[in-house]
This record gives sequence, structure tokens and C-alpha cells, in this order.
Amino acid sequence: MEHHTAARAERMLEAVMARITDQIYVIGADGRFRWASPSAVALFGVEEWDGREVGAFVHPDDLPAIRHDLHELLQGRLTGPLDRVFRVWSDPLQTWRWIEASCSDHRDDPALDGLLVCSRDVTDRVVQADALREQALHDALTGLPNRSLLLDRIANAALRAVRGGTDLAVLFFDLDHFKQVNDTLGHAAGDRLLLAVTERVRARLRAQDTFGRLGGDEFVIVLEGLERPSDAAVASVCDDLVSALSKPLQVDGHQLRITSSVGVVVSSGTDAAEELLRAADVAMYAAKAGGRGRWELHTDALSAAARTRFEVHERMLEALDTGGFDLHYQPIVDLKHGHPLGVEAFVRLRTTDGTILSPDQFLPVAEDHGLIGRIGSEVLTMATRDCVHLSGMVAVNVSPTQLADPDFERMVVRALSASGLDPHRLVLDVTESAVLETPTPETTRNLNRLRARGVRFALDDFGSGYSSLDRVRHLPVSFIKIDRTFVDGLTTVGSGDLAVVRAVVGMAASLGIPVVAEGVEDELQRDVLLRVGVQLAQGHLFARAAPLAELLRSPALTTGVPVTTRR
Repeated sequence: MEHHTAARAERMLEAVMARITDQIYVIGADGRFRWASPSAVALFGVEEWDGREVGAFVHPDDLPAIRHDLHELLQGRLTGPLDRVFRVWSDPLQTWRWIEASCSDHRDDPALDGLLVCSRDVTDRVVQADALREQALHDALTGLPNRSLLLDRIANAALRAVRGGTDLAVLFFDLDHFKQVNDTLGHAAGDRLLLAVTERVRARLRAQDTFGRLGGDEFVIVLEGLERPSDAAVASVCDDLVSALSKPLQVDGHQLRITSSVGVVVSSGTDAAEELLRAADVAMYAAKAGGRGRWELHTDALSAAARTRFEVHERMLEALDTGGFDLHYQPIVDLKHGHPLGVEAFVRLRTTDGTILSPDQFLPVAEDHGLIGRIGSEVLTMATRDCVHLSGMVAVNVSPTQLADPDFERMVVRALSASGLDPHRLVLDVTESAVLETPTPETTRNLNRLRARGVRFALDDFGSGYSSLDRVRHLPVSFIKIDRTFVDGLTTVGSGDLAVVRAVVGMAASLGIPVVAEGVEDELQRDVLLRVGVQLAQGHLFARAAPLAELLRSPALTTGVPVTTRR
């Protein structure tokens, strides 16, 4: 009976061992196999296991670690199960397979007298994990390293630079006006353009260079191993990159001519990866500000300017919520009789420490961050409210962005309704470029609809562009303002500015449009302007722009008499 029971148990064990997919091995104290389960035979294609050396199947790159671990386990320096994932050669499959193995010491068991190893094939899991890791570290469109991997590459390049006494350079670039490609040809064409750019740039780099994509049209190149001084080498790469990207690219049957703005920072390896990436980004925006299609080397001054822009942006957001914008007003006077005919509003930004910033210090930042519309609405609301009880015109500057906004007309009407200001008193100063060089259909509609409501327009900074009489003739403008640069040069012999002013005045007179001279600083300029027929003026000769309460106490607003003490 006992014999039959033992035989049945043995048959059952054999059946189980034949069906389990995990591999089981026994390894002797000499590091050689004693026995292996049928599943191991199926994986490795080996029938006879007794006496085979463990390293016979292990990948050469993994073998040193496996031998070390086995030695430590056999020497008793490791306790408990030893778990490892490594590669082994499968002869039936003719490929390396990943296995997860757990090894424990059972030399105290006479039946085993060795190490018991249980393993399973985890190749699919490892491959899937590698694919996920690849996706996590690479850009889905181009396959280039993404931000995470780029930062790691920059950090490692910095370490090598320190050890090797070399420089590294981080280049940050994007494609100028890339959005126009997406808007015109579609995002699929934009993606194909990015792929074409990727191939063109990759072909020009060395094997040791890293090329990655941060997202959108932003790319990064990491140059390492640059011999010092590296200035010439870096300049050569940047010149080549800008030149290469300026050449036409064929996308969906279209020959696209793009340019690229490149920012570059050079380091000896002592800077953090994030700092280098940020510095290169700052330099790229400086390249854009300098005209695009060029490269710019990072300097401390650029970073300081970037910090200032960031602080200004934060302050503008706060000011929009808490009322941190102020308006200063400057009188517009009848140049012949000296009577004030109205005021022009100039926006100022009040910082947390009480400093007052002029428009040229914050409006470019507002343009970059899409805040012009909100600020313009705030200014118009304040100006119409402040000046409702004054007499004469109220001039407010309007940006091309505002003028092209479909909601601009409604915003103006809301401000007029809330304040009660007569629409005829409101004069919106628009730039020559906005209405003559690049007007949009919405710009034209806003001009005509507001003019029909009684709002007047002034063509601001006239003379700085290339407007012709015929083009101005068709605009709904009530005033032409001469750019202050021409007023500045009126009394300078040989400047030619007097001839320009005469021409503008003559043109305006033929159209029946009064001319306003901006930036009148002294009585000599005033006299010259009177002689050539300019009717209206504003400038420091009459009064500087000031808060309304202060201006109301000034004789300039009530009499138009020049306030020379305010110059």
C-alpha cells in the first residue's frame, strides 16, 4: 500500500513538473548545475544539466554580477533569498531572454545539498518596461530625447567637462513664426516640418552631441568636449545651424522658408542643468528681440533682464486684480492761441515699492504675455471715467492687437456707457502700421463701426512709416500726429525733418485733417511748427504728463500757457 502511494505521489510530482512554466534548478557548492526542471530544458534546449557551469548561459554583461552574488551566497556573506533579473541565452529561440531568478541556500538539507534557484521568463515585461521608459524619456513625434532625458544628458556632460577640463555648450532654438505654418497648412504639416528640421539638424551634429526636443517647435542641442577657448567652435556651430535652417524645406508640396532663433550658453561644467537650460532659453528670446533668424550668446545682463521681465509680468497680473495701474494725462493745446483742447492718457504701472514704470518698461512684456487687451480695457475704463467732467477730447492709445480684437467695439461701448462720456470726445490713437501696413478685416470693421458711433481716431506717430496720401485719404481718421522724432530734429540744420513736417502738414491740409505735433520741448520748436501750419501740439513745453489731480492745479490745463518750470 505504501509502495503504491509513493509511486502515485512520484507520478503526480512528475506531471506537475512537466506542466509548470517556471524553471527550477539545483546548483552545487562548486557553482555547477546538479539538476534542472523540464521547463528549463524547454527554455535552454539542454537535456543534460549535471555538471554544467552556471555562466554557460548568462549574458557576458551580466555574468560578473551573477558570479559575485553566487560566491557571496556560498561564502555565507549573504542571507535570505537572492533576487536578480538578468539575461540568458535561449538556444531554441536563438535570442537572449530576460529571467527573474530567486536563489536560496539549502545546503543544510541533505536532499538538496545546494542552492535552489527558481526563475521565470520576464522578457515581455522587461521589453514593455523598456518601451514605457523610452516613451517617458523621448519625444513621441521625433524620437529625440525629451526634457527629462536632456537634463540628465546636460548634467552628465557637465561632470565630464569638469573631469576633462573642457567646455560644454547648450543651444536652445525654435522656429520663427512656426504658428503660421500650423494655422495655414494644418498641424499635420507642422509636424512634418518638425520632422524635416529634425533630420536636417541631426545630420550636422557629431555622434557625441545630444539633440532633443522640449515640445512644440523648441529644440535643444548639447555640445560637449569643446576645447578651451571654445568661442570660435561654438560660433561656428551656431552660424551653421542658423544658415542650415534658413534654407527652404519641402513639406506637402510647399517650399517653406523658415528661420530660427538660437540662444546659447557656454559652461565649464560647474552650472546646474536647469540653470543652463534656462540661460539658453533667455538668450534665445534675446535673439528674437534682436530680429530673429540669428543667435545670441547668454550673458548675466540677459538673465537680469529676464528676471525683470518676470517681475514686471507678475506685477501686471497683480495690478489687473488690485488696481495697480495709474493714468497720467498731458494737455493737447491749440498751438496758435494756447487754449487746451483736451488731454492724452498715458498708462503707468505702480510697483510694490512705489516705483512708477512708464509704458515702454512694461507694455512689451504685456504684448509677449497677451495682456494688452486686458490692460487696454482697464485704461479705457479709467480714462473715460476720469475725464467725463472735463471739456475737450480724451485721447487714448490703442495697440494693433486691441484694434484687431472682435470684442474691441463692445469694450469701447461698455466704457462709454459706464462713464457717460460723449463718444465724440473720445479719440483713439492708432499706429500707422496697424491701419495702413497690416490691417486685418476685423481692424477695418472696428474702425468703421466706432466711427459711425461718433468715436474719432488719430493716426499716431505719422511719418515713421511709408504711408501715401491716397492710402490716408480712405481712413476714418480725424487727426494726424507727427512722430516726435521729426519734431526733435526741426531746428537741426540739414536733418531734413522740417521738410517731412511740411509735407505731412500739406497732405493733411488737403484732406482737411488737423495735425498734432508730439514732443514739443521748447519755444523755438513751437514757433517753427506754427510757421509751417501745425494747429495742435503737446509736450513738455506745455506740461509733462501727470496725474489728473495734479494737472488740474496746473495753468497749462486751464490756460494753455507753457509751464517752463516743469521742463
